Amino acid sequence: ERLDGDDVYAPAVEFGLYAAFRAVLRAQTDFQALLQLYTSNCECSFLQHLACTPFRGERRSRAGTGSFSKADGQRFAEFVDSSDDAWELWLAATATLVRVCTDRRVASQRITHT
Repeated sequence: ERLDGDDVYAPAVEFGLYAAFRAVLRAQTDFQALLQLYTSNCECSFLQHLACTPFRGERRSRAGTGSFSKADGQRFAEFVDSSDDAWELWLAATATLVRVCTDRRVASQRITHT
């Protein structure tokens, strides 16, 4: 089975996957560190990686194709319920990412996607 299937995901959750997610989100709430990353020509959001990989929906599409445009509500709800601070960390990381991406130092950069 693929790595995002339940046979792999469920045991990873049991072994502390959500604690690792919270640690990554906590790091993403440091505005200066994230700003430095974005202004050093390395636009990388671990928040986006979490949203688009483990919490990605349509892994089991009826049409037979996967997509990155939907969220797996059950997995996300389980993550939020896993800790008292999970939801707050998600929101704080999101707010920090928005602040960084709209900061004049980042917004004025010319970005080329390859």
